[in-house]
Amino acid sequence: MKGNLKLKILKFLDLINISLWLIIGLITIGSIFLSSIGYVINLVVGSIFISIAIFFNYKRKYLFELLKKTCIDGEDILTDKVINGEIVGIISALILGIIIFTAVYSRVFIEGFPVFG
Repeated sequence: MKGNLKLKILKFLDLINISLWLIIGLITIGSIFLSSIGYVINLVVGSIFISIAIFFNYKRKYLFELLKKTCIDGEDILTDKVINGEIVGIISALILGIIIFTAVYSRVFIEGFPVFG
């Protein structure tokens, strides 16, 4: 029961994390329309942010495939440690993503300038 709840929390946090990094990348690339100055750096950095979202998506996919093969109910001690470690890692990535999202949002929607430029 406890392992099942942790898996649901991990899936939820993973989806939020992937969505956040994807939104950051799309806003960064979309900010090119505000000004053409520095469009290359906005395109490159936005692509990097989207690549981070793709990385987290693949990591999520393979982690859950591995967990399905190794443990059915999530009660294994090693599986529990892996899930705990993943939750800590995702929360750390979420905190960093929220900080970056705040900066990107402020630059584009409040100041009205591209993220870089």
